[in-house]
Amino acid sequence: FPTGFFNLTFTYRLDSDVITDSYFQHFRPSVWKDSREFDEALRNKTGFATTFVSNCQWIPSRRDLYMTELAKYVDVDVYGKCGTKECSTDTPEICDRLVANYKFYLAFENSICKDYVTEKNPSSLKSRRSSVVYGGANYFAIFPKDSFINVMDFENPKALADYLLFLNKNPQEYRKYFQWRVSAATAKLAAGLEARNLSWCRICTILNTRSPKKKVVTDLGRWWNGKVGVWCQG
Repeated sequence: FPTGFFNLTFTYRLDSDVITDSYFQHFRPSVWKDSREFDEALRNKTGFATTFVSNCQWIPSRRDLYMTELAKYVDVDVYGKCGTKECSTDTPEICDRLVANYKFYLAFENSICKDYVTEKNPSSLKSRRSSVVYGGANYFAIFPKDSFINVMDFENPKALADYLLFLNKNPQEYRKYFQWRVSAATAKLAAGLEARNLSWCRICTILNTRSPKKKVVTDLGRWWNGKVGVWCQG
């Protein structure tokens, strides 16, 4: 990128001037009246772990290798072009109900980039399932506390599998990942993000507001990559 060419940043990064919120439109979780709704949800969960994967070729995060190793220890049903299970994207409501019958949903990103989160985890939290995230974002700064299990907290796929099996055998421990749904105050995005498409409105406001102050992003490449590292294509 040419030096001093850009004035504002408009990306998924939380340190952007305007944070794009397109993927967060999928974050519309149901709020439960009380924790008894957990018992109802648990009764319908007949499957163990599942995911939707349609990109089978260039996967920088190597999530395919992680899933392959994880599947040696626990059952993982893969829907989409890369799996053996079928569910048409033309009927998303049916797919949502189908995967809601699993205890764990693997929200694995195809790239490990700073703050990069696609619709996978927001969509997972929309349904009554526990999300297992794999990406480069600070999920604690974005999503409700105890609403997800982070792959990065485990030494290897075997350690993650052991923990998932532990939760499967201990409903009270598994319940902890649903407690955030009981309160509307906790069932919201952190970091000042909202599940509404406001980012384009902010851009319009900035472009139509005259300001005597001028800002220049001196070196966009250095800001994006840091002092070292490769270009992250989220």
